Amino acid sequence: MISYYFSTKNIILKTLQKSPHKSINKIRENDYAKIIGKAKYVHQPLIAPLSGRPCVYYHVKIEKKVKNSWSTYVEDKKIQDFFIESGNELAFINTTQANKFSQM
Repeated sequence: MISYYFSTKNIILKTLQKSPHKSINKIRENDYAKIIGKAKYVHQPLIAPLSGRPCVYYHVKIEKKVKNSWSTYVEDKKIQDFFIESGNELAFINTTQANKFSQM
């Protein structure tokens, strides 16, 4: 339980949860900030395998309970660069950095 609470992913989520909402033009590069807006595609959108909807990120994991534990049968995760549009401002999200956190 302690390792879950202090995992890098949860520390980042807690930091973002405490972060105030900022307008895009006030955010510096490599700052943690909360941006509320719509994702816009840079390239062709990904197609979510279960819903068939266009997206910039998806993660599908199929597990089966075997005795007292879960076993993963299929896992597929894709992410691509995208923009977040908030009002009339755009922020570019480089998924090379985001990929580090999505693998946690």
